[in-house]
Amino acid sequence: MKFYPLVIPGLVSSQDDTSTLLSMNLRVHSTLEAGVDQLLQSVGNRNVTQMSSLLQNLVEDVIDDDESVIADDVQNALDLIKQVLLGDIRGALTDAHCQDQKDLHDMMFCFKDCESTKRRKDTGCGSECDNKEHNACRGDLLDLYHEHITACRALDQFVHKFATTPGLCPTGKGKECHLPHSTWECNLCVSTIDKYTLHNTMETYIKDQITLFENAYESWNSLHNSCKNSYNKYVEKDADCDCKQAECEDRDCLWQECLVDSCNEFHGCWETCLTRHDEIEKNKECLERDRKIDWSATEKIECYIDVLIAKPDNKTLLENCGTDDCLNEYRKNMYKECHDMCVEVDFDGSWSASDRREGDIDVTGEGTIASVRTRHRADDAATEKRCTAHLDLDYQVPPCCQPCRTRPSAPCEGQTELGDYTHLEQIPKSYMARKYGPFLSSDELTINERDILLACEAGLEVDLECGKEVAKVSCEDEEHTKQYAYNLCICKTCPLPDIHKEVCGTVADVCEDGPYDYTKHNIKNDCTNDDASDSTDDIGDVNNALDKLTTEAPSDVQR
Repeated sequence: MKFYPLVIPGLVSSQDDTSTLLSMNLRVHSTLEAGVDQLLQSVGNRNVTQMSSLLQNLVEDVIDDDESVIADDVQNALDLIKQVLLGDIRGALTDAHCQDQKDLHDMMFCFKDCESTKRRKDTGCGSECDNKEHNACRGDLLDLYHEHITACRALDQFVHKFATTPGLCPTGKGKECHLPHSTWECNLCVSTIDKYTLHNTMETYIKDQITLFENAYESWNSLHNSCKNSYNKYVEKDADCDCKQAECEDRDCLWQECLVDSCNEFHGCWETCLTRHDEIEKNKECLERDRKIDWSATEKIECYIDVLIAKPDNKTLLENCGTDDCLNEYRKNMYKECHDMCVEVDFDGSWSASDRREGDIDVTGEGTIASVRTRHRADDAATEKRCTAHLDLDYQVPPCCQPCRTRPSAPCEGQTELGDYTHLEQIPKSYMARKYGPFLSSDELTINERDILLACEAGLEVDLECGKEVAKVSCEDEEHTKQYAYNLCICKTCPLPDIHKEVCGTVADVCEDGPYDYTKHNIKNDCTNDDASDSTDDIGDVNNALDKLTTEAPSDVQR
């Protein structure tokens, strides 16, 4: 049993041999002396069950002798035990009961701490990469691709057309003789000879070709530079986009790893609280039962003391037993009532919620609307046959659990093979589909062919080599896809830790109607026993009375 400390100086242990104090023929006297002495020791130790047993023995010894009388000093001491000592013990029991009720409510904040820690860590994890910079970069890249492909296809068109334009190669022959007259002609004047020159057909042809190729070179050089510059801009922007893509994937990996760690810690914390809750609940049940045993003993003690100190007047005796000298019979009737009180210490049943009764300690101010969760209470209070219902603890059900939010698809999920996105449509919620869906489209780019009609026209007759036979060449302009233009990098995969086994939904209730309300466990009523501080003087009186009983008890029990 639990002892409640109270300093009572001057107590003496029971005498080892009562026969040295009283003669053997004073059987009742010696029995009472020993009983009082043992009672004093049990009072000093606050062993209420022993006190109850000793007082019961004392009452039985007293009522067995019709002529026994308990002196006033002994009665006064017993009355002080009843008024002060029992009040102090019951106050201590009530305070302990109240403190345990607070502990049960305080236990709920263990779960709240788990949630608060998780929220702080989740916040510290930062956020997923929003991909805005990378998206904007790929958008710019697409524009540069249009510029690049337009410029380079224009160069291709020029080269193709220049190389296939008829007449660029020589098609005629010069005269057999390049002189304008025969040297066999005679009698020509010098003045006439001076007017003759060599034929210059080839010169004209060559000069025309030089002019053509010089002009062509200038055009080609301009188109070539435009193609080269647009290509350089495209590949530089592509490298920039690749870096932004890698940065986002690294950030997403760290973010998801942090969230998984936070979730695992939360589940571990929650399991710890559940274990602690069960241990505390079991421990409080033991303490609750001990307090009820002690309280039942105080009820018995009070009843036994009432028997011992009873001083009914003649009228009361006449009314109860028909004579005015039947004190002992009156005591026996009172003793029977003591035997019938607090028959059961506790009530054992199944866990259920019962209505709050008068006398229940409500430390959180829930009021009568809230019920008491216990297995120590029957629906019908009359069937319990106990005097300890007010010491029933209200055991708290573990709170509902806020589950970890569903983890998004891990980086690179949806990339069936490195760089292969052909099956992306089969996993629309994957990381690749969610982050890079537009960049992985197989749709063809729409390019204005009027502005860039590049390559060759189908069925165009082309002089493949000067002076050679003419053949037909069929050329088709193949447009590139968006996936090709965006030129997405291969996604960087990252290993993520496994998620701890889910607590929510398995061994704990899930909060389906929003977060759990922990404010209902806030303590509003103090457990301090205000009467305890006012009993100092009374306790001193008890000490004095007990000291006196120790020295004078043998002569105060008379026949």
